[in-house]
Amino acid sequence: MLQPLKFIDRTLFAAVFGILIAHSAGAQVGTFGPFTYEDNGNWITITGFDDSVTVVEVPESIDGRPVAAIGRWAFGGSSITSISIPDSVTSLGESSFGLCYSLKTVQLPKRLNWIGRGAFSFCDSLESISIPEGVVGLESTFYDCNALRDVILPEGLVWLRETFRGCSALTTVSIPDSVTSLTDAFRNCISLKTVSLPDGVTSLSRSFGGCIALESVTIPDGVVVITGAFSGCRSLKTVVIPGSVTQLDRAFSGCTSLLNVTIPRSAWSLERTFSDCTSLLSVKIMGSSTEIERSSFSDCISLKSVTIPNGISIYLNAFSGCVSIDSVYITGSSEVISFSTTFYGFEDYFEDSEAEISVYARADVPNFTTPMWSGYRSETIAVPRGFGGAYLEAIGWWNDEQFGWFWYFDESGWLYHAEHGYIYPSQLADWETGMWYWDRGLQGWMWTGAAVYPWIYATGSINDWLNYAEGGIPGERYFNYQGNWVQETEL
Repeated sequence: MLQPLKFIDRTLFAAVFGILIAHSAGAQVGTFGPFTYEDNGNWITITGFDDSVTVVEVPESIDGRPVAAIGRWAFGGSSITSISIPDSVTSLGESSFGLCYSLKTVQLPKRLNWIGRGAFSFCDSLESISIPEGVVGLESTFYDCNALRDVILPEGLVWLRETFRGCSALTTVSIPDSVTSLTDAFRNCISLKTVSLPDGVTSLSRSFGGCIALESVTIPDGVVVITGAFSGCRSLKTVVIPGSVTQLDRAFSGCTSLLNVTIPRSAWSLERTFSDCTSLLSVKIMGSSTEIERSSFSDCISLKSVTIPNGISIYLNAFSGCVSIDSVYITGSSEVISFSTTFYGFEDYFEDSEAEISVYARADVPNFTTPMWSGYRSETIAVPRGFGGAYLEAIGWWNDEQFGWFWYFDESGWLYHAEHGYIYPSQLADWETGMWYWDRGLQGWMWTGAAVYPWIYATGSINDWLNYAEGGIPGERYFNYQGNWVQETEL
């Protein structure tokens, strides 16, 4: 691929990157071997290099004064292949080693605490780097270092901005727990497959866009912004969006392998978030305050099912090009506010759909009628007794965020819970305030609710509190009973 920057000279590069190459007022200028330097009376700054040698050792002192800094563009564009920087140096200036295409090995000083913007940008031969403790931020530091494979980042690092953008050979990286912000940090790292994100990170703006080999990522709780973070990650198949995220604009556009998505209640703005996700099959939107902006799901040609809470605002062409969509589930019980005006003109929001769209809503949703609604097939679904906050997953299947999945048969009241088996909520059952239900597996009436679950009070022969171990099925379930974990059949 043509890389025109390879042929620009030092002066033009400096102009492009806004680097001022000038001597400090009042400083004494001198030479020492292949180096030029400034002496301000207390320390020495290396300001230039005559390119006479390729293996370089920067002196620790000159004329008795410590070498404390490498100045802007000091070695920029030179032919050096290796450099060792003494521990006396605490600062590297902007683009101090920029365009050093042959530079392969770098030994950074232990006392280093500042690395200027683009310090090693376009160092095509650099294969590994270890950043010392004391550095808190890195901006464009290794921009377009095409051979860089091994990176060690220190604890204490706080932010990364365009740090490894275009590092096409980088396959994996471990980010220290101290990092809180990533902006364009790994953009276009086309070989990056795995990344471990720290729990303290709060912003991932555009950080992994164009990482076409990235297969999986875990976004930690606490992340608020993922705007453009994974756009063009065409190998990414699964992602869990934590409940802390609020901004998702363009976050996953062009993720052509992504299959299913749940958007948390915290998210309030979606603009082109999943556009061109051509393998996406289903979308569940949890929050009623979410705004689905224009083209949020445009050209998701495999998308078949959408779950939408009431009260949501959906803009024109949000689902344009979704040619396979056939079912829409409206969840919750608040009044339908609009798809601008109560879904009227549904075709504007699901433009180009070639399937017969069916719309399903809970029976307690106002402004919803059957059998036809706004020109589409529609059906109301009875709300399960005791679970007014549960949402409709598909015909028959419901989900309560805390109690879990269950199948609702009909108005008889019987449910089949994925973990608790057949249960029968009482007529006065209410999960939010506490509810009684008949448990066929334990043969007794149980009491639990949102405030106490997984603690369950069992009547009958047990007549005591049980703490349920999540994940079992009837007959194989385990409970903590009087300090011991026991199987259901032992109770």
